[in-house]
Amino acid sequence: MPSHAVIHLFFVSLGVLLPLIRSELGLSYTQIGILAFSLSALSAVASVPMGFIADRTNQLRIISYMFFVIAALAPLLLLARSVALLFLLLGLLRLCMAIFHPAAQTHLSRRYPTKRGAVFGLYEVGGSLGMIIAPSLAVGIAYVWGWESVYAAYALPSLLLAFGILRVTQGRAYLSSNSNSKSAVRFREGLRTILGSRRLKLIYGTQGAYACVFAVTLSYFSIFLVDLHEFTVLHASYLLTLLLCGGVLGRFVGGRTSDRWGRNRVIGLSFTVLVPFLFLFSFLQGWPVLAVLSFFFGLILHMILPVITAAIGDYATKEIGLTYGMQFLVGAGCGSVCSLFAGILADVFGVAVIFLFLIGACFVGLACTYLLASENRGNSIPRNGPLE
Repeated sequence: MPSHAVIHLFFVSLGVLLPLIRSELGLSYTQIGILAFSLSALSAVASVPMGFIADRTNQLRIISYMFFVIAALAPLLLLARSVALLFLLLGLLRLCMAIFHPAAQTHLSRRYPTKRGAVFGLYEVGGSLGMIIAPSLAVGIAYVWGWESVYAAYALPSLLLAFGILRVTQGRAYLSSNSNSKSAVRFREGLRTILGSRRLKLIYGTQGAYACVFAVTLSYFSIFLVDLHEFTVLHASYLLTLLLCGGVLGRFVGGRTSDRWGRNRVIGLSFTVLVPFLFLFSFLQGWPVLAVLSFFFGLILHMILPVITAAIGDYATKEIGLTYGMQFLVGAGCGSVCSLFAGILADVFGVAVIFLFLIGACFVGLACTYLLASENRGNSIPRNGPLE
């Protein structure tokens, strides 16, 4: 949980700092979308080979090495005085962080095969805690030392985690059944099996829809409040924090309930409830109303991810690391494209249209969930390990 929290400190802080970066560097909404798209695309491209590697290494040890590299790179952002250098350094950080999710999810899925919903619910709670801390912490550091100092401050917890995880891995065997396989052959076979699975393709579709809603909300929520509702950056960060507080409860509830009620039921219900919330965000105003909407929107939205992650473990092939790498590829890819498209829409039609655009993503998620339920009807669904 602490490692997931720190990873999301890095991810979420960028979203809340974008108003300051946009003001200092003079960026348009479209340029912000391009920046978000490019960074997500880097993570997406790196996630598949990283997931393949995770099946063949000690997952905890490679995570510890990742944190060592992050701790070395993060302070260099103090030198970021141009868009090019900012993109270069953030891009290198994203490439490093691409290893975390497939490696951590592979480790947990193999170690706790019969309790994936509950375990991934707790795992995602760690990420949500990092999200909650990130907005206020990032804005506080930015106001005192400048936005360039935020990531430098995160180097210390990264270094502590690197040493802590490395110490835990000493003498511990890692879980893998693929270490003796020919890498090129297994990679091709793994991809062929994943792409040939209708269930996996449908659950990846729900991942893409969720990622679209999540990434666009994370990137533009603060800007939406500042530009449309005339909030200060600090007050906007409070509402983003409130949204993410709802996410802590949502991720725990989503994972637990999916073990009892079924994955498809929880995902479908969540996407359905999100639709009226997105309508209301575009039309209602006022601090109390938006605060309530933010909390419950975050709760419902964040119920989806641990259920998707658990379902992928249920349907995965023996190349489970590669399967999770593909999940991150789909999520980061859809999130980056949608963030870019949302920036263009905001420039053309105004920032309020962004939340209406996300309603379409919810309907895509609902369609994939319905088709997955139809696919599962009458067929047995593995719940305690990867498929052979």
